[in-house]
Amino acid sequence: MSNLDITTMSLSLLELATAEAKKIFENYPELEEVYITSDMQGFKELEKAENQAAYLKNKKVHHFKRKDFGQPSAPVLEETNKQNDASADDSQDANLEEGDEGNSDDKAKQDTDLDNVEDQADDNVSDAKSENSDSDKVTQDNTEDQADEETKTENDERAELMAKYEAKHGKKAPHNIGIKKLRASVED
Repeated sequence: MSNLDITTMSLSLLELATAEAKKIFENYPELEEVYITSDMQGFKELEKAENQAAYLKNKKVHHFKRKDFGQPSAPVLEETNKQNDASADDSQDANLEEGDEGNSDDKAKQDTDLDNVEDQADDNVSDAKSENSDSDKVTQDNTEDQADEETKTENDERAELMAKYEAKHGKKAPHNIGIKKLRASVED
């Protein structure tokens, strides 16, 4: 490889690692720094990143800090959220003092009215489904009963064959043995 190829490859890896670090910082606001290997895996600790890089062709580990991306850290975000919540509470208190209490009750009534409409629609749909599914339930019950009987007889037969296997061989049969092989080993 020429020096140009190596430089181009290094730049593209750096761009990919930078993008990966940005994603990690967005998803994990508590992280202040991250180490990215050439296979784009992120690590909190340098030692772990170096251990991973030892298995790779390109053993370079890129180090990124949150402040390099201009993103606020978790404590800064929490303080900002608290300030926003406090200002929102203050504005709500001011609205209540001005006589907007009646409006907040009207909004609550509107919400409950919508809930009642949705509940009524759900009841109508479920009534229609239950009328149509009564005939289906009878058919399903018959099918389930037949399946239960077959399962019971298979389980009973399996238990008998397991007991015969243990008596014949002096040890329990493997738990995952198929019923055909179990029959064959008992019949031999």
